Amino acid sequence: MANIIRVRIALKGTQSDIDAMYAKVATENNDFDFNAIIPCPAELSEFEDATKLLGMSKEKSAELVSKYGFSNPYLWRMEHWGTKDNNRSEEVMGGAWLSEDIVELATSDCFPYPVLAELSKQFPNVDMDFIFADEDAGCNAGNGSFRNGEVVTGEYRLPD
Repeated sequence: MANIIRVRIALKGTQSDIDAMYAKVATENNDFDFNAIIPCPAELSEFEDATKLLGMSKEKSAELVSKYGFSNPYLWRMEHWGTKDNNRSEEVMGGAWLSEDIVELATSDCFPYPVLAELSKQFPNVDMDFIFADEDAGCNAGNGSFRNGEVVTGEYRLPD
């Protein structure tokens, strides 16, 4: 079972910039969607189900590796999102992922550094102050601030 990483992000910027950010990442169910920031190839996502993944032919696997570098959506996400799953909104306290200018996320095993860095690049006028912790109180904890895709302050430790 995955350790859940709880992430809380305070957004600082004009309300119009913050609203534009919300419009970019919110699904119709009002979930924060990592695919809106760094899309996982749909062809890889077809193998989300373990049965389909295990039943993949060697030819199909080679084709996917040639196209995307991976034949497994979980490995692709680890490389591009820093976590194997999308935001796990059901794990966020109360089920709400945003409140005013606060975003709360829950991810599997790791802090979604690449996703938040890319979102920060896309919205350079919004500062994103973050704090995160592993539910197991392991090495996966920290805080900081993203500005224009870079962490400008903070102290955090990601797993090796």
